[in-house]
Amino acid sequence: MTEGLCWRKTEGSHEFILNYVDGYSPAWKEAIEARGNRFDMIKPCFDAAIWIAHPLAVLSRVDRRDPIPRLYQRVCQMIDQALRTNQTPFAPAAADTVSGTWQHVYVLEQLFQLGRLRKNQSLLGCVIDEVNDVVIPLAKKTSYLFPLSFNRRTIERAGAGDCHAVLGAYANFMLDLHEMTASERYLEEARNASRMLHRLPVNTIHQEVFLLAMGTQAAYRLAVMHPLANYEEVYHYLLAQTLRMLYWYADRTTEQSRRINTLGMFQACATISYPALFENIEVLARLCPTFKRFPPSLALLRVVDHARKNNFYFFPRCFDAGRGELPLQYIPFENIPILEGPAPGSVGQEIYGSGWVFRACLMWETFGHADDRDIMVLNLDAFEERRQLEQGRFELTFIVFNGTDKRQQAQLAFPWSSVAAMIATGESPDAIGVGERCGQRLQLDLAPDAVVYVRVSDRIGP
Repeated sequence: MTEGLCWRKTEGSHEFILNYVDGYSPAWKEAIEARGNRFDMIKPCFDAAIWIAHPLAVLSRVDRRDPIPRLYQRVCQMIDQALRTNQTPFAPAAADTVSGTWQHVYVLEQLFQLGRLRKNQSLLGCVIDEVNDVVIPLAKKTSYLFPLSFNRRTIERAGAGDCHAVLGAYANFMLDLHEMTASERYLEEARNASRMLHRLPVNTIHQEVFLLAMGTQAAYRLAVMHPLANYEEVYHYLLAQTLRMLYWYADRTTEQSRRINTLGMFQACATISYPALFENIEVLARLCPTFKRFPPSLALLRVVDHARKNNFYFFPRCFDAGRGELPLQYIPFENIPILEGPAPGSVGQEIYGSGWVFRACLMWETFGHADDRDIMVLNLDAFEERRQLEQGRFELTFIVFNGTDKRQQAQLAFPWSSVAAMIATGESPDAIGVGERCGQRLQLDLAPDAVVYVRVSDRIGP
């Protein structure tokens, strides 16, 4: 919400949000000027507004404390202004313009999610037009072998490089479109993309890691729809490929890297050797809903629990290199110290990554948490909120995990619920009972490594 550092105004006095705090990024400045170009990041970041607005649309419905609703309104006003004036990546293409393929598809997908939450038919119409006129034709023209970049006017590959992982985001997006429209065309596109991602050479499908996670989510959804097909096999394969990009070790090579822990984080991109909050959280947010059908192993739960704790290192407030030195202590750094990466913090504080601060809150805190923060309470209904909000009732499933080496009497709280909420527990998603008790809290006796599934049902207040 901070003026200047996060928000600026156009000459017409329209507010816009920046991509990095104060438009400051030494790493990007060096890279851009090395190519002979002028460095200037004091301009609207449409992506940041979209990525912040989507989780805030949900968070503002269950946590109305200031300034959450005001920030949501503010970014929505910026988005609406950009759409009205054609200042978006989806404005009519009057000349040859090169667009990053994954960015184009993913921003469009997030805009679609926001449009459905807001019930904005005009916005949804714009998204569907872009899908039908550009995205699906691009998939067809390239035989589903998406390029790294494309010419939006001609809908042709631009430059070298492939980005096969876009198939994951594409498949999941098509399933959302099918869900809304009931059009078999979109369902067939999702099937085609999922099958192609499954049979491509294994070492060609890694790029932005969350794209693979979205493909994993799509395979889970297809497995639910078509239980006799081979989508369960596709799911486990894509889950394994996503986890190949996981940090399986804690870097102890330098004094700075010894102050943090990268366990549970992901290499953000197969060509960029550092983790970032955006990709770390988006991967888990896409994987967690799948656990309702495919319960995770104890090892995978440990990954999620490490991520829950270690992603705090991205905040200056929680990392020695930035504590007390920066004016905005809760906007995450894009990069933290690792052996292969650039100088810690040199890419800047990513305002656009703050959307995943809100998404992490929805996963681990807003809907349910333990008084003892060593106990993980994981919400498995990420991206299901819109449907439940429309029904006027939340029915949320959680995994409660004691990752400590001691027995715990866990006190759980579900802040959004009322005293009439029905709470049930079980050893697996399929074994959860029906309305065993009422209330807003639950006590569980948890042995080390204990895993309990909890379901909480209650109407959504006004």
